[in-house]
Amino acid sequence: MPVTFENIFWDKILVPIRTDLRDEFGSSCKIYISDKYENNGNLSIRLFSDSSSFEEVRSSSQLREYNVDISYYLISTDNSSDRLFEKIYRDTARIEALLFEKRFKNTSTTTGFINGIVEDIVVNSKSDDELNIDNLNTVKFSYTCQYEGNFS
Repeated sequence: MPVTFENIFWDKILVPIRTDLRDEFGSSCKIYISDKYENNGNLSIRLFSDSSSFEEVRSSSQLREYNVDISYYLISTDNSSDRLFEKIYRDTARIEALLFEKRFKNTSTTTGFINGIVEDIVVNSKSDDELNIDNLNTVKFSYTCQYEGNFS
């Protein structure tokens, strides 16, 4: 008999976050799931989840914690202006508020993850694949949430 499973990383964690960010930013921002930076115009957000850890076993499920990296990218030729940094910090606050609000909307694991928290936010820290992109500004969010997956 085949194993029954849920694709939690994709269906229950990353896609709902991407959907919420698309609802918030609309067509002004490309939101994608990848482990590397992709040139998607002047404003984009990259999601990637590369780890989870066991929290608790229950009668027919497991509670696991999922770590999501969220990278905000803004390319601007005016990297010293107050307006640029105001936009970066405003968008950072929007993302953080959206993730905080999502924490309380998902009271059931049938609708998505639970107990999400932004643990760290780092501005203009670039990975190797981002270093050579001219005029790239970054904001990196470390986001942790939980999901109770069913196993049968």
